[in-house]
Amino acid sequence: MMNELKQKEEGLYHLEAIGYSCPYPELLARQALEEINEGEVLHIETDNKPSVEEVPEMATEKGHQVIEVEQIEKGRWLIKIKKK
Repeated sequence: MMNELKQKEEGLYHLEAIGYSCPYPELLARQALEEINEGEVLHIETDNKPSVEEVPEMATEKGHQVIEVEQIEKGRWLIKIKKK
C-alpha cells in the first residue's frame, strides 16, 4: 500500500485515499497523522463512504480535532483533521 501523503503548504498535508476500501483509508490516515506534527492539518480525500464515519471516529478517539467533513463531489469526500 502506497502512502499518498503530500505537503500542500506549511502545516497542511493532503492524503489521497481514492480507490481504497475499508480499512485502508483509516490505516493510511492513522499513519499520516503519526508523520505530521502537532498543530498541522491533514486533508484526507476518499471515495469510500464508510470511511467518512470511520476516519473521523478514529481521529477523535486519538484526541485529534475533526475540523470538517465535506462532500466535494458526488461520491467523493474531504475529511479535515488537525493533529493535537
